[in-house]
Amino acid sequence: MTDKGYSLGRIALDWLKDALHAQETGGLSWHMSAWLSRKRWEPTQKSIDDFLMRHQVSQSELLLIGGSAGWMMSSPWLSQFKKIKMIDIDPLAPLFFYINHGKALRKSGTAWGFERRDGIRELSLLIKEYPQSFIWFDNVLGQQCFKLKDEDLVLRQLKHIKVILKNSHWGSIHDWLSGPVDESLAQPPSTSFLLDNANSIAFGKAKETENTDPNTLILNNKEMGFDVGTQILLNQVNATGEWQDHLSTEVFSAYQSCQLIPWYFKPAYCHFLIASFTQINE
Repeated sequence: MTDKGYSLGRIALDWLKDALHAQETGGLSWHMSAWLSRKRWEPTQKSIDDFLMRHQVSQSELLLIGGSAGWMMSSPWLSQFKKIKMIDIDPLAPLFFYINHGKALRKSGTAWGFERRDGIRELSLLIKEYPQSFIWFDNVLGQQCFKLKDEDLVLRQLKHIKVILKNSHWGSIHDWLSGPVDESLAQPPSTSFLLDNANSIAFGKAKETENTDPNTLILNNKEMGFDVGTQILLNQVNATGEWQDHLSTEVFSAYQSCQLIPWYFKPAYCHFLIASFTQINE
């Protein structure tokens, strides 16, 4: 096989892998889950819609990074922009984005396009290419632990996001913690929780403990003790068993107001999403 043939074959194989799994962050498996789970996800969808609609932005262009085809996004919020550029490694993302939001965007006259790129790895370049855009990370930053599979690398990368974006208007919604819940108990609430700042429930301050008590969970294969505020939130969703830390605790500033939104991803399993906007002073 010629070098050109090998190159084309490799490109096709990479495209197929990303279409199926998007480097463990999405792909066809995600789209099928989203389609089949629409009813279960309705309360979370409403909480996200309410959150987004409370935060109108002044920019007319949106740089949407990792949009997951917009399954959990608000069409009215997207429709406020004149232009949207969606950046995703998933080649199927534009098809499902069109299905989810195409009609509303046509009605509002919003032009949108897609580029298959790694928006986090190329963030510095994208800021230069789209300097007037509001930047929104949609359900992507909390997935880097699965994509990179290197805890130290993920922590450095996500901690650096706010440094790269220090002169930009931006926001994100992403996973903080996820794990099993006991559905035999009373139905947990679907409401969201407003935090005065990102550290008001001691994000990232869970600590390893040798003693089993009501305020511990298994987190990333270790028994961890949580502060009272975090434990209250976990109790709200009837958390049990072993949970996953998505390593996203330092994406936002410690002084930033955030919204926590429970997301019952599948039966007996819950994610805590954290969302916030950062608008710089002009």
